[in-house]
Amino acid sequence: MEKQEMFVSLGIAARKLSVSRATMLVYVKQGRFPRAFEPPTGIWRVPLADVEAMRDAGIVGTANG
Repeated sequence: MEKQEMFVSLGIAARKLSVSRATMLVYVKQGRFPRAFEPPTGIWRVPLADVEAMRDAGIVGTANG
């Protein structure tokens, strides 16, 4: 059985990275999460593994950096 990848909302991703939802949206628009997508529901989805990798690498802080 193939394991499905888990995606989370911008709000959940933002909490995991200790940033605001607005900053998370900036990160997505900057291409920091290239596998993020916005389905027809309008709720952005971000791969949880990518969020955790960014958190673990300490690559968070400002939207410009």
